[in-house]
Amino acid sequence: MLDRYSVIYSPLAREDIFSLACYIGEQSQDQDVALRWEAALYERIRQLVAFPSSHSRYEIGPYRKIHHGRYLIVYRVDNEALEVTVCRVVAGERLAENIGPVENG
Repeated sequence: MLDRYSVIYSPLAREDIFSLACYIGEQSQDQDVALRWEAALYERIRQLVAFPSSHSRYEIGPYRKIHHGRYLIVYRVDNEALEVTVCRVVAGERLAENIGPVENG
């Protein structure tokens, strides 16, 4: 039987998603564009519940990454607790050292 992981969003990731959705809505001048982006992002993240360790390692720490369009989802996997914690969602062109803290604490 395949283990299914639960997904947790860090406070920083929640802030990132909100800020990016606002930015996309402002830039497109269409809130529906932002809502579709946000729904697609959450769907992309939901894909992690089956095979979270199958994606590339992030440049720093014990993190992994997946792309969602031009955005980067940075997350960590806890195999013992069967949890995936989404730590940040940032513009993909930002270098690891320029995204700020990956997690609080």
